[in-house]
Amino acid sequence: MRRFKIFLRSGVYYAQLFNPQTSTYLTAKSTGKVNRDEATAIVADWLRNGIPDKKGDGKRSVEDALSFKSVLASLHTLSLTPSDVEKIIDILKGRRLIDNAIVKSAASSRGLVDYLTEFWDYDTSPYIKEKLLHGQKIGRMRAIDSSRVVKYWKQYFSEKKTIGEVTRADIRDFSLWLAEYKVVYKKKNNNDAPEHKGSSFFSSKEEEEKCLSAGTINKIILAGTLPLKWAAYHGEIPTDPGKGLMKFSGTPKARGILTENEAKRIFEVQWKEERSKIASMVSMTTGLRAGEILALKLKDVGKDRLYVNHSWSWSDGLKSTKTGKVRVVPLLPDIRDLLIKLGESNPHGKDGFIFYGLVADKPMDTHFLLDGLKEALKEIGISEAVRVKRNIVFHSWRHYFATKMRGMLDADTVKRATGHSTDAMLEHYAEHEREEDIGTLFGAASNAFSNIIPFEKKSA
Repeated sequence: MRRFKIFLRSGVYYAQLFNPQTSTYLTAKSTGKVNRDEATAIVADWLRNGIPDKKGDGKRSVEDALSFKSVLASLHTLSLTPSDVEKIIDILKGRRLIDNAIVKSAASSRGLVDYLTEFWDYDTSPYIKEKLLHGQKIGRMRAIDSSRVVKYWKQYFSEKKTIGEVTRADIRDFSLWLAEYKVVYKKKNNNDAPEHKGSSFFSSKEEEEKCLSAGTINKIILAGTLPLKWAAYHGEIPTDPGKGLMKFSGTPKARGILTENEAKRIFEVQWKEERSKIASMVSMTTGLRAGEILALKLKDVGKDRLYVNHSWSWSDGLKSTKTGKVRVVPLLPDIRDLLIKLGESNPHGKDGFIFYGLVADKPMDTHFLLDGLKEALKEIGISEAVRVKRNIVFHSWRHYFATKMRGMLDADTVKRATGHSTDAMLEHYAEHEREEDIGTLFGAASNAFSNIIPFEKKSA
């Protein structure tokens, strides 16, 4: 069999090389010559020195060209299993010819949006089950928050996009898209006009466009990159496409706190909801979080201290504290009396929550804490617009407490009181030293807050 054949096409000679491995001729290639002898000479040079590629910047030997065509022919006709394909991919990856590839019918062909949605389903997610089985913490609220932002992934990526197709470049471009994303808010206008009963809280609204904050963008990206990292760890996709990506940087808006004079005046006015007022007093004088306050029961109230065992959230119900640790904080006498009185007035029984709600097994809703504070702030002349600008929220009491204590005590003592302890060495403190902390904090709290609420000063 001749090694090649040439023929005329549109006035130019083309050549086809014979492939003995498949007993077929390769695709015709132009010699660029109109003379048969010159065309034959060109083909002879190909056989001797190699065939130039299409870009003209290199040559491939005839043997390589024939072998490559044989491989392509085999791929077209061979019956390949997913395992066979994985081996081919491994070879190409080993030669650094590809970064990623997807095997159809493998786990990596699952739809991206569906995968993220299932990943953040608290009741069925294998990731969440795995964490809980290993004794690690993950709250239902975390899963809910993450599932809510999957909508951004759905909006950007095609419904046909699979988890195995996502590349680092995809996520980088997605993050840049988020940086320019505009969210339309309903802006509330409050002109401090008196409200009429039965009317809406604000009389007029207008739309306002805002970009996503750096923190929000990072949360959105994490809601997708964490599942993809988990998928890579479990072999569902070849590599982690989010590895090495930079986070967006930004400074979150600092929590505002009241001045001492404002704090004093706010407890002198009449509150519409007594439970909200007492909750604010507890947070101001102990540094407890809103969820920790709502979880309190009479059994948590000691003679001069509170035992912070639990926290409450509407999604998880009664759970451990944010740090997963039980802590003890000093309780001033007047605050203790208010808690005891409120707990004993619980219509569902004294064993229930001190800050009781409409049903026996749930405390009051957390929004009442902020709503009560808002109303009291108005009474002392701080409008809603000013409150928002200063970023005063219920959590501000916790910052108020920490600020007051930092000015009077060492940092480690304040950390233990607020539950911000991160140093392993603090766990090795002796019990009598913890008892000393209670007395120290008790005295500091009495001094710090006696000008705001008339407390009886006593030592622990």
